[in-house]
Amino acid sequence: MEPCPILPVLAFEAHISDESRDEMRIKEFHKRVPSHTGIMGNEKADVLVNEATPSPNATFINTLTYQVISKKINTLANEIWQKSWDSTPPSNKLKELK
Repeated sequence: MEPCPILPVLAFEAHISDESRDEMRIKEFHKRVPSHTGIMGNEKADVLVNEATPSPNATFINTLTYQVISKKINTLANEIWQKSWDSTPPSNKLKELK
């Protein structure tokens, strides 16, 4: 069984500069994807993938750029912090600081 192709990509991606991150990630991903030709059962998987790809609900790996993921993580972290701050009692000394 081949290792998951995306894991080496994520490890590789952490060591490249921001300006070339997306281009290198995509190239590295394409290098690591094994061919399905002649492997029993994978032809069916290919058919199913081809059926799903035109779907408007399909998500492609190259749409998840470093910037998109980073922004989502920051947004979620801010939402978690805001909920925590909102649930802090008004008597908390930090709420008195302005």
